[in-house]
Amino acid sequence: MDPWTTVALAALSLHFGAPAAYILYLNMRRRRRPGAAKISRLPKLAVIVPTYNEAATIEEKLDNIFSQDYPRDRLSVYVVDSVSTDNTAGIAEGWAAQRPGCKVVVIREARRLGKAHALNTALGAVEDADVVVITDADALWPRRDTLVKVASYIADDEVGAVSCLKVPRGAGGLERTYRQWYNKLRLWESEVYATPIFHGELAAFKLEVLREGFPMDIGADDSYMAIKAAIMGKRGGDARRRDLYGARAAERLPQVASEARTTLDTSISGNPQRDQAGA
Repeated sequence: MDPWTTVALAALSLHFGAPAAYILYLNMRRRRRPGAAKISRLPKLAVIVPTYNEAATIEEKLDNIFSQDYPRDRLSVYVVDSVSTDNTAGIAEGWAAQRPGCKVVVIREARRLGKAHALNTALGAVEDADVVVITDADALWPRRDTLVKVASYIADDEVGAVSCLKVPRGAGGLERTYRQWYNKLRLWESEVYATPIFHGELAAFKLEVLREGFPMDIGADDSYMAIKAAIMGKRGGDARRRDLYGARAAERLPQVASEARTTLDTSISGNPQRDQAGA
């Protein structure tokens, strides 16, 4: 066998063998994920929406958030705008002015200094919240109980963060297959210890995880905080399998605003000690 053939076979073995070994490992180590807790009173949620030139999506985003079956007196939204040139902040202010029953705080940054800075600015303005939910302006939650589910999962004392499983609109064929396996891996990682992958479409954190804010030199704020939660002893992962397919019908909706527009459902993270104790 010539050297190039050997190199090619080795590369193929590594390319397919490493993921196969990882999947086998996850299946061997899988355990039960923590489920939703029964709560008598929903926590106060502060939803942060960082924006830059989101004039085409911000009103629909706010409509989507406040269409949730969540008590208005326990839900507030902070739109932090990083010097948009399309009047995103003004549109958000106009939306809020027409709906006095919805608490929306629009924060205008003086300079565009990146998402981490915008999130820290918004965190500094958050008042009286138990949980902070961060969500992209170009993502929709198709289920009206998404925030209630987030609240029920994060109510567990051992749970520090909740994220989502996302489904790109119009995805089919190879993209659909990729997403199904991608989401399965996130679920399996949850059962083993913690998934390091969180998504900007929905990432919820208890305040204790966010007390130090977001470092300014990071590229993935959502996954950074997921890893931080795990380091703090908070297990990270996804919810029941049905959540993986809960947004499937929404894939057939017309595409809106951008190729990256997504629909999603919720997922969960918790404490690794729970698995260790049950081992």
